[in-house]
Amino acid sequence: MYVLFKPFILILFSLNFLGCTAVFEGLGKNSAVEEKLSLTANCSEKAPLNLSYYCAPSIDYTAGATSLSAPNFELINNTCTGLSINSSTGVISGTKNMLEMSSTCTYQVQVTQGSKTEVSEEITLEGTSPITYSFSNQALAVQKGGAIQRTSIEFSESLPFKVKFGYEFFNNKGLESPFLDFPSSGTMAASKGSTKVDLELSVPGSS
Repeated sequence: MYVLFKPFILILFSLNFLGCTAVFEGLGKNSAVEEKLSLTANCSEKAPLNLSYYCAPSIDYTAGATSLSAPNFELINNTCTGLSINSSTGVISGTKNMLEMSSTCTYQVQVTQGSKTEVSEEITLEGTSPITYSFSNQALAVQKGGAIQRTSIEFSESLPFKVKFGYEFFNNKGLESPFLDFPSSGTMAASKGSTKVDLELSVPGSS
């Protein structure tokens, strides 16, 4: 029999804010083909102190006759220390605990593709209270070859963005995780708006 205590270690790697949405369009003529570029920055204005920052702006681009090129993303007018952007994908990320409680910072996203450049509205981030977690069942008895046991990681409030976190299993014998589909350590993901992550634990009869 293996007993699941409360040993999950939430190592939160990324945030995907939701909040203000800005769409901007630039139009232009290139021969007979109309070049178009629009940018959507759907980013949260909440930044819980214990979560890493993440946002993934999207674009819609129609190339002109000779203007096909890859997009290039930049952060401009950025006062958020620790914030960075992937110039190719536009993914914005930040370091853990980058904001103090109730402090604010601002940034804008700029993208250039072909002959077009678009800039988002100013996005303001505010440091908010950490999001904590608990388990719906504090301890589970999972028997070899027995029935599936269920528990949930429950968050203190709904997640304002997609979150990826690390976990590690321990048991009362100090052995590696015997649970089906769960190595001893790994990562899980929770979508924005989630209030919990459900877990189903079982030990194969042949293990």
